[in-house]
Amino acid sequence: MEQEVPKSAAKTETKSADKTSHKKGKIYFINNVNTMVGQSLTEEIRNDHMLLDEKFTHTILGTRCEESTAPIPSGINKIVKKNKTRHWKKYLINSDVMVFDMLTSSFDEVQNAIHVLKTQDYTEEKVLVLISSAVTWVNTPPNKKASRINEEATDTESEVDKQADVENSGIDENGNTIFPFEETDLNARVPSPKFQSLKTLENQALAVMKLKANLKVYVLCSGVIYGNNEEAFFSHFKQAWLQKLPSLPIVGTGDNVIPTIHVKDLSNLVKRVAEVKPPHYYSFAIDRSPGLTQKELVKGISKGVGSGQTHHIELDDVIYEQWTEFLTINIRMKPSSIFNEVYLSEPEQEESHDFPWHCEKGLVENIRKVNEEFNRFHSLAPIRIAINGPPASGKTYYGSKLSEMYDIPHVKITDVVALTSKLEGESGEEIRKFIDSKKDETMEEFEKSKKKGQEINRDDIDVRLPDHHLHTLTKIKLNENVCRNRGFILDGFPKTYVAMCHSFLKKKLKPEAEEPAEEKKKPEGEGDNQPEGEVEEPPIDWDNDYDIDTDVLPKVFINLTGDLDEIKARVKELPEEKTAGSHWDDAGLDRRNGVYKENNIRAEEDFYTKYGIKVYDQNCLEEETKVTENLQQIISDNFSPASIDTPEVKQDVEVLQDYLENLGSAPEQEESKIESDKQKEEEKIQEEKAKTRLERIKEQERELLDARSQPIRQYLMDKVVPFLTEGLIKICKEMPEKPTGELADFLMKRCDERDREEREQLQNT
Repeated sequence: MEQEVPKSAAKTETKSADKTSHKKGKIYFINNVNTMVGQSLTEEIRNDHMLLDEKFTHTILGTRCEESTAPIPSGINKIVKKNKTRHWKKYLINSDVMVFDMLTSSFDEVQNAIHVLKTQDYTEEKVLVLISSAVTWVNTPPNKKASRINEEATDTESEVDKQADVENSGIDENGNTIFPFEETDLNARVPSPKFQSLKTLENQALAVMKLKANLKVYVLCSGVIYGNNEEAFFSHFKQAWLQKLPSLPIVGTGDNVIPTIHVKDLSNLVKRVAEVKPPHYYSFAIDRSPGLTQKELVKGISKGVGSGQTHHIELDDVIYEQWTEFLTINIRMKPSSIFNEVYLSEPEQEESHDFPWHCEKGLVENIRKVNEEFNRFHSLAPIRIAINGPPASGKTYYGSKLSEMYDIPHVKITDVVALTSKLEGESGEEIRKFIDSKKDETMEEFEKSKKKGQEINRDDIDVRLPDHHLHTLTKIKLNENVCRNRGFILDGFPKTYVAMCHSFLKKKLKPEAEEPAEEKKKPEGEGDNQPEGEVEEPPIDWDNDYDIDTDVLPKVFINLTGDLDEIKARVKELPEEKTAGSHWDDAGLDRRNGVYKENNIRAEEDFYTKYGIKVYDQNCLEEETKVTENLQQIISDNFSPASIDTPEVKQDVEVLQDYLENLGSAPEQEESKIESDKQKEEEKIQEEKAKTRLERIKEQERELLDARSQPIRQYLMDKVVPFLTEGLIKICKEMPEKPTGELADFLMKRCDERDREEREQLQNT
């Protein structure tokens, strides 16, 4: 019995539909709806949340991919079980549009669909969309034919297409121009052996269309897909997000060109093809990024999500990684004209049909958007906390402890100041000039008053930055990828209301049409007494001219409280080695307590309360264990700590950390035993890895052999076996004296009949 998906699972959001949506709803059949492509297709195709009249609403049927653990997306009306062949065929043939992603569908699934559409009778027009891949072109010799980039634009090629020709062309090692392939070159495509079956299915589907007048088949040759779960790019996104290994790998030189497309743009292209039925049946589904190489893509991910670091590795080091075959593609393709062509079945329609691009310029240009999608897809919400309190209240200690527990950055004022040495742009140059000028002043004063033999190192001079520079640096620090993705724990700053406004608010964007108000002319003589060179800055209107910067605003503020005298007494009980050289002597604590009172901690609470940030008071004089438990509870109540590491991996890391920490306290006589056990464990791990790799090699060889032989087996099943079986049955019935001669005569006769039937079918169509 098929699984019904309740309509209550559909989204309730409301969107406005354009005119073209008000057509009779179609029945869509999507194979494997719980995959990355299937989920996106469902989201883009469904319109049950847009329209009120059910006759305009699409019906979406689908099958489940058993290998995927992803849930069935909202908007699916029925899940059809693959093992019930009769029901599967019925729902397939009754659908208006059938979509198969060939990378997640088996050979048999796609071929069965082609066979049903070839053998069944149907009067309504059907559309079959096969989502293929650029891997079907990877062994194609480079295209060195003359291009049309220097010709005049024609009706079928716009200036956009000509620019795409230029952007996607390249030069080989011999200085020859390599032109991008066009869709009309499809007969020249040569896939890798592993993906030969995709080309076979493409050809079979396009051939069936010639036999069925009311069937339209579209093959969308997709670039490497990104967005949401990333798939081919997942490993790089995960490593960049975690930053445990801060440098991302580039295979080889990284100069290979990789065509790409966002999964949402691919889904919208499927939708467009199903609606407008363009005249060409093979299209390159790639974005308009200008021939990006693997090196440019990986550097873009590292800079936009991670640390910005990359390194080169050999292909042999990652040959068995699932992403390798996609990131080592080297093919230049010209984006399909279907993205900018308009086909209207009703000439009177005049509304815009521009393609609704999501990431037209590709992954690198839209890395911030794709990064946010990755976080949402994996529920990776950042933990943003500010913690403050009196001197010696433990804010740095507890901040560091929480940072280790939840793997989020612990941001101190020293971290912010350290940015000055590597900060680029005008801000960095301005701050460095200020520091240099202050150091010059200090050196000049020292030279005037220094005593004989007294020297000072210019590099050791500490310069206190003014507040406006600290505000700039704080904003930059909190916008770093690691803070934006995982969050932060702000340790003891900003300390004043104004400093928090500078750090956590951003100026409102004025509407483009808004003209600046004309300045009123001052009466003659007004302002004449203002000193020359001084310009009075107008007061900042934080309430009306500024908005919350949601990327950096903490969600929780923890205020460590406690009687200052008791805190001071507790500090005195600490061992002398912990307080030596610090500000924790009586004079230092008194001075810092005075500054703390002057800044008024309640100003912080006023700011956070005003902007809806939760404020928690925690007595720092309680037992350390109790304080830690309370802080953990605060985080548990306000955040859902998440990681793309599995719980098992995280637990293994914690066990390893505990083991390493305990190594230092082991007795000397146990050290050799521990080292020996560790070595044996490592050898065991290496043996397991080698065994696993060998199994993967065997499995890959089996898959490769199966993929290579599949087209041959299928060819024999389609072209030879039926006639051979018929001839053998005839011989068994008649039992002639010369069976081989009779069989040969029969096969020749059936060959002539088959050729005559095909000619008649072609003439009729």
